[in-house]
Amino acid sequence: MSERGRGVEGMGRFAKAADKVFAVRSKRNGVTRVVRERYVRQDWECRTEGCERCAGQATADAGDLWGAFPSLARRVSGARLILVPDFGVLCEHTQLFTAYPALFDNVVVSGSAITRLQDIGYTRTLEEIRTLTADTRRSVVVFSDHACEDLAGEVQRLSGGATPGAARDLAVVLGNFYADHLGLGPDVSVVVLSNEAASEDRPAVTPDAPVVEVLTTAEYLRALQAGSRLSHMLRSGDAALVDKAALLNESLDELLARKREQEAARAAGEGEGGSESLMFEPHASEAVVEAGLKSGVLVAGVLAVSRRNRRAAFVTSRTGERIYISSLKARNRAIQDDEVAVRILPRSLWEVPPQSMSRGRGGGSEGSGASEGGDSGTGSEDAVMTGSVVAVMRRTLSGPMIATLPALNDGALVPNSVLAVPMDIRLPKIRVSSSRLASLFGQRLLVSLDEWRASSAYPSGHVVRALGAVGDAAVEMEALLLANTIVVEPFSPAALAELPDHEIGAAWEVPAAEVAARRDVRGLHRVASIDPPGSKDVDDALSVCEVTSGKHAGCVEFGVHIADVSHFVAAGSVLDAEARQRGTTVYLADRRYDMLPAVLSEDLCSLRGGVDRLAVSAIFTVDVSKGFSVRDVWFGRTVINSSYQLEYGQAQALFDEGVGSAKVARFAPFAGVSQDDLAQLRRDIGLLVGFGRALKEKRRARGALELHSDEMRVQFSEGTAGSAVATSSVVGLSAKVQLEMMDIVAEFMILANEAVAERVYVAYPEAALLRRHPLPRNEAFEDLVRVATLRGYALDTSSNAGLAASLSAAMVGDGETLQLLRQLATAAMSEAVYFSTGSVAEDEFYHYGLAAAYYTHFTSPIRRYADVMVHRELLAAVGDGPVVPSLANRGVELLAAHLNDRNRVAKAAQRDSVDLFRNLYFKLHGPVEASGVAYSFFDNGFEVYVAEYGLRAPVYVSATELAGGEHPWFAQFESSGSGYAVELDAGSLRVVARGGSDAELARIELFDRVRVSISGSDALARVGGIAVSLVGADAGDRAGGASERGQQADFRELLNADRRVARVGGSGYAELGSGARRAAAATRMKQQCYELTGTDGRSARKSWYVRFAGSSRAAAAGGGSGSDGGEGAGDDAQFAARTEAGVWERGPGRRRYSGRDQR
Repeated sequence: MSERGRGVEGMGRFAKAADKVFAVRSKRNGVTRVVRERYVRQDWECRTEGCERCAGQATADAGDLWGAFPSLARRVSGARLILVPDFGVLCEHTQLFTAYPALFDNVVVSGSAITRLQDIGYTRTLEEIRTLTADTRRSVVVFSDHACEDLAGEVQRLSGGATPGAARDLAVVLGNFYADHLGLGPDVSVVVLSNEAASEDRPAVTPDAPVVEVLTTAEYLRALQAGSRLSHMLRSGDAALVDKAALLNESLDELLARKREQEAARAAGEGEGGSESLMFEPHASEAVVEAGLKSGVLVAGVLAVSRRNRRAAFVTSRTGERIYISSLKARNRAIQDDEVAVRILPRSLWEVPPQSMSRGRGGGSEGSGASEGGDSGTGSEDAVMTGSVVAVMRRTLSGPMIATLPALNDGALVPNSVLAVPMDIRLPKIRVSSSRLASLFGQRLLVSLDEWRASSAYPSGHVVRALGAVGDAAVEMEALLLANTIVVEPFSPAALAELPDHEIGAAWEVPAAEVAARRDVRGLHRVASIDPPGSKDVDDALSVCEVTSGKHAGCVEFGVHIADVSHFVAAGSVLDAEARQRGTTVYLADRRYDMLPAVLSEDLCSLRGGVDRLAVSAIFTVDVSKGFSVRDVWFGRTVINSSYQLEYGQAQALFDEGVGSAKVARFAPFAGVSQDDLAQLRRDIGLLVGFGRALKEKRRARGALELHSDEMRVQFSEGTAGSAVATSSVVGLSAKVQLEMMDIVAEFMILANEAVAERVYVAYPEAALLRRHPLPRNEAFEDLVRVATLRGYALDTSSNAGLAASLSAAMVGDGETLQLLRQLATAAMSEAVYFSTGSVAEDEFYHYGLAAAYYTHFTSPIRRYADVMVHRELLAAVGDGPVVPSLANRGVELLAAHLNDRNRVAKAAQRDSVDLFRNLYFKLHGPVEASGVAYSFFDNGFEVYVAEYGLRAPVYVSATELAGGEHPWFAQFESSGSGYAVELDAGSLRVVARGGSDAELARIELFDRVRVSISGSDALARVGGIAVSLVGADAGDRAGGASERGQQADFRELLNADRRVARVGGSGYAELGSGARRAAAATRMKQQCYELTGTDGRSARKSWYVRFAGSSRAAAAGGGSGSDGGEGAGDDAQFAARTEAGVWERGPGRRRYSGRDQR
């Protein structure tokens, strides 16, 4: 090994190596030859913990890898086993490194492999490696072998061509380098992982150089057997790893065997485009896609599969257009969130999206048939832009998915392969093979998608590991965490070593130096925190102080005090890196996973009552006498002591009921407090309420929305919440009770967030971390406008102010329906996101929901890393803290993207955990009857909102359910002579007598109250499934009450007339009279729509209609002279006969169902 010298004169520690020559395709000049200078370092460091030979050497690395992999300065642990994967293993098995951290740790990735991945555009693999290196709990580093003087020549020689086995040999070079550098012996082993055979052009090895072990991934896993040398070298020493390695090895063997079969088939001409019959069109080449996008023939966008109907999908283009993908064949192997290239079909081939709801995952095929989507669009004015996918530009599924194998029939033989059903209904079934399939049925599985060939109806994949039995609460919780890419591991020893030496609950004094450097508001401001019950991580507190002198005499100072997390978590520390990686505290129904260790989140940072704490404060000087106008604002570090740690209900009760209330006297925070002090606290709360109300009114005036989300609390039996919850411990569900005090506290947080956002933007216009809520597209409100218009409610979606006003005016007096409308409005909007101000034009900073020009997150640093970063920016801006090292647009932009992802998955995990325990509750205590509001009608049922349980769920109504007796309410109509029929259209469900009279027996319309029965679903595939059946129309009938029904009666009659106009034929519907009368009715309806909504009425007009027999027995006995839509005598008997076959009939403005449910 060469001696590390001082470098070439004039070059310092760098020396120039051979130039790198490569070709670049230019838009104007075609292919261009590019020469890039390359330099090598002489001060490299192996980055192995405790290496004496590298002591004092540089910790930085060469090349542009530093920016891409910010954890390069970290070191590989001092463990005795070091893994060096080659390029092929990185491409194929990086997911295993993520899924099995204990089996694949202490990994050194070569910089030459990273460069090759960058050259060929393997962004998914690069992102996985970047995540591994950024995780401070892991020991995964990148060593720039191509920039190391001792290795650069050999690396360049082996990288020069496409020699088979070159990737393996490059890894061997790096492995031998580490083995020589560290010294092989009984305590250290270096293993090169490669699935390639060695090349003829072997790496140069001196005779006395040690030879490292070169193993395939499967051989490595087999070597980790009990008692083996390698198993003893694993850092964790966990005996259970041996079993995990054996199971993983078996799956890996099967995967490799299948790949060899596929390669042999391709070599024989049976691959994509070969002799096999293709179920999908081959994907277009990159060159074709690029040319198509430039010419406008193709459109790029992101695919989204409908949760209501998994056969329906839309692609949202980069310009905001929505393109309907009408079938699985047209989807062409693209899956949820893929970036795809789409060809728009001619307008004559556009189709109408389906009006039915998927019913879980039935036994029907998910094959590539072209006719399972919407209606034919030929001549239909309701058809939408339709297209087909020609290529998947980027597959976004970055890791294994959660799936289940469907149960086999009793006595059935176990097949060689089976379709695994993903937990996410939007993902396709995956064909998996395993010699241990028999042991995997009824298990939650971690399944990886490998490929989807054009000749296969399903993608193929392999089982990574089994999580445990379906239905077990602990297994389901692990599944939903993995499904949302949330890895729960303890904080690393290095991170914990950076914490103060402090026991939770022990006394802690603010250092004198901190008191001297901060604004001390103890004894001046009267401080209290107001939080949800049981809060331990108290982020914020509020204070009041009258100003008695100076230019603001007579004003009041309102303080918003936020925990000073940045004092305890230094930028660039290991603890900071782990907090950044977590991004946010994850709150689940039964537990939480903290972003910070408990000694900080529950004690030293938490603004607990009665103790001194450090804070970062925004103090507003307000003229209370002049409409609560803000005169001044001060930002900086403070020392506070909160006198009261209150819950929302306690503060509300004191404000509402006064000091002498018996209810107030029972609250613990008020025990032993004098009447005078309580009276002062009540006056302070009164000031907070007055200012908070003024703030809320000002926000409303500028267009802020008051949105709604159903936050449910799961009640557990005593002592089980926060631990491993058993199924039997779920004892109740309760909706969050909204108190005014919650709104008041929220107004102060919004005020502080807005003020801080503007301050940091002024200081760092190119790198401030802010938060924006993009304006929603008009198309996003289609569902909301449709259901509102069908009941005559005029919603103005042109602006946030118009939407807020029209929502408030929609149904005054019916809070439940207003809640529903607000929920639908919330669902229609895009998510608020973090961003760097250097990446977005200033006119796009706007927060649509809050009507704020500038907004950020400053008020919750204990549970959100974004707030920690904003604290650092604010303190640097006001001169109360060091300049943040990473204050560059690119760094803030990458951080924002990461935090958006972590925030999104944390919310999804919270929602999924509530769904899980809600389902467990109904499985234990169901069926439960409840009152709900019907709000969306489809051709196989409707959706219902049950406010009591925060539930929105489908109610399936079709011949299948009726024949099975799933809806007992319909049984009462059996006595109506020849039976009954059920009619469904966009605005109602009607029960009519059969046999010709078509007399209406019952009706359920939009926003009508219904009684439903709720049960926990036994479906294996998905977590949190709920089965809801119709018990009947609620006694309350219309949600809006009698006065609203009278106001909307004329409009509903026009809609009913339009429904009858749309039917084919007319002998059964002759009551409309002449064509002139029908045309007049339609004209009146459109005019009324225009008056109510400002549109031409298309969104209100019924575009489909379905009728099916309510009783097959009654239908078969009918066959009278009546007709269904004028199809002639005996039609009912023919209808009953078609019920057996299960046939759909389609026609203009009409669907008629008989038999099989469309699921």
